[in-house]
Amino acid sequence: MDAETLSADLLDLVDHGLVHTVGLSNDAFAFKHALIRDAAYELMSSHARQSAHERIAGAIEQRFPDVPKNQPDLLAYHYAAAGQERKALGFAQRAAEQAMRRSAYAEAIAHASNVAVWNASLNESERAEVELSANGVLSQAIMVTRGWADPEVKAIADRSAALLHQLDPRSPHRVPTLWSLFAYHHTASHRREARSAAEELVSVAESSGDKGFGAAAAALLGITLHPEGNISAARHTLENAIRLYDPELHRNQGAEIGLDSLVLSKALLAHLVWFAGDTERAHELVKEALEWARAIGHVPSIAIGLLYGCQVYQFSGDRAAAAEMTGEILMLAKKYGLPAYEGYATIIYAWATRNEPQAEAVLGGLQMMGCNLCLSYYGSLVAENMADRGALDDALSRIDHCLSLCAQNDEHYYEPELHRRRAMYELRKGLDTPSVRASLERAANLAQQQGMPRLEWLALGELSTRFDSESFKERLEQLSELYPRLRSDNIEHRGGLQ
Repeated sequence: MDAETLSADLLDLVDHGLVHTVGLSNDAFAFKHALIRDAAYELMSSHARQSAHERIAGAIEQRFPDVPKNQPDLLAYHYAAAGQERKALGFAQRAAEQAMRRSAYAEAIAHASNVAVWNASLNESERAEVELSANGVLSQAIMVTRGWADPEVKAIADRSAALLHQLDPRSPHRVPTLWSLFAYHHTASHRREARSAAEELVSVAESSGDKGFGAAAAALLGITLHPEGNISAARHTLENAIRLYDPELHRNQGAEIGLDSLVLSKALLAHLVWFAGDTERAHELVKEALEWARAIGHVPSIAIGLLYGCQVYQFSGDRAAAAEMTGEILMLAKKYGLPAYEGYATIIYAWATRNEPQAEAVLGGLQMMGCNLCLSYYGSLVAENMADRGALDDALSRIDHCLSLCAQNDEHYYEPELHRRRAMYELRKGLDTPSVRASLERAANLAQQQGMPRLEWLALGELSTRFDSESFKERLEQLSELYPRLRSDNIEHRGGLQ
């Protein structure tokens, strides 16, 4: 149309109340109601619609260069509606990645799912690359919004692993695929499979020479060594991850792989340092992890920093600090939809507020989600509240269940403390039986094997006091010489973990 005819037609539509002018100079037009717009759209033939969408997409690319960069979803929509899925794919993938960076997980899932649908327009070799890119976003977004052990995470990772066979072994998609498999197996507490995926990631990272990948792979290996009870190896690996991480070069890591490895490493290292007896350094590590997580503004990394951090305060019996930190996680979970973080945080919050029914309900929910990781620890928090209100038989029964989970899930990092708690609860009942001594000896021996002097000190303190053994006292003195902070922290066998 020429400009004069177009202007006359538009004004006629305004006169009939179908459209109205917008903008400061009234030189732009919009439908007066979405229903009018939809009715007009439905009256167009399919050919006319496709032609209009194609012209719109072409005009945007030619005349508005910032739109493809800042609103790639708009180009994806118009090209797809024009029947040009091949052109739409790249914009949809870019939109999915941008949504992940904004923590807009539902949007990311929608855009990545569109990529999977539109992918059919490509040939087989092209489809593998494009689907793997989309799966990288999908798996991350689903892990955050439905939980790391959601069956769809496993299904996507398995599909991606099959697609990798069609590509070069050095494909950049190999790392995010292994990461997804690791996250699923780690959270489901499939220890052998998680270790295998983490070790393969370390191998890939070493071959690549990329320090960022190296830091991420080392962090993942560290967090799988920890629940196994390989505390010394976990500490060495996490410290290596921290050394490899460059804040200037790797600050976008959270958006790229799901979690920032510096936050992850420092927050978990705080646990290991605390169990080694250095409370002050443990608190410093929590603070450093959270400061960096907030600096990069990556929501899941903030949540993991808070979750690991509040556990350090829980170990110390600081209910107020634990409640404050878990409260922040729950606010993040409500805003962004983070069910796994919400579940774990709620249990610690329930411990802090002595809300047993709430903790019981969430424990069941986590198991239904397939999140079996660390349930031996989380279940013990319920036992502690039971013991505090005098329900010692219930507390002992819960501790026995937690010990059975250690064997069932091959998860041993908290096993020394569970044995010590069992002894302490029996003592509260007035039972000074051989099983008390056996539990304390088991706790001390496991803690020594795993490199957890704080727990060994606590168990040996009870043994030397109640059973007056020279060997216990001798070992206690050895610990005092090796770990002077055990005394300066004032965690004699009546302090610290109860």
